[in-house]
Amino acid sequence: MSIQTIVSRGLAREMSEEFRSFPSSISAVFHGIINEEKTPVGLVHLGLVYRVLLLDTDGFELGSELDAFCWLETERLFEQKLELWSRLALHLLDEEWV
Repeated sequence: MSIQTIVSRGLAREMSEEFRSFPSSISAVFHGIINEEKTPVGLVHLGLVYRVLLLDTDGFELGSELDAFCWLETERLFEQKLELWSRLALHLLDEEWV
C-alpha cells in the first residue's frame, strides 16, 4: 500500500470521526507537517495539515464531539484561543494566505 493511500484513508477516517456526514466532493490540499515536542501529544504524534476550502456548509452533519463547533471565516480563526496544534496548523496555512 502506498503512503498516499495510507494518508488518504487516514484523512477520510479523521473526517468521519468529526462529521456524521460530509460531501464526497470535498478536496483536501496538503500544507505541511506539525512536529512539536513540547506537549504530551506532540511527543507521540506527527501531524499532517490539510486545508479544505468550502463555499458553503451544506452536506455537513456534525459528530457528537463537536458540540461547541461553529463555522468561521478564515480571518476570524486567528482571533480564537486555540490549542498549540491548531495554532501551528494556522501558521502553516497563514503562509499560503499572505
